[in-house]
Amino acid sequence: SDWGARYRRDLTENIMPFWLKHGLDRLHGGVYTCLDRDGTVIDTTKSVWFQGRFGFICAFAYNHVARKP
Repeated sequence: SDWGARYRRDLTENIMPFWLKHGLDRLHGGVYTCLDRDGTVIDTTKSVWFQGRFGFICAFAYNHVARKP
């Protein structure tokens, strides 16, 4: 099996869609840090570190994995 293809598929079909659907705070901005497996927000506290990390991950994924907005 091709692990690279598997990881790419999991990232583009599961991980990123989940976080973009459930993790964004559309009222106040930013990204929630603590979500349950079903997307329920467990804690509304947002760390500065995670905001930067999520921005980096999105930019990296766009430039190196799949150019999907």
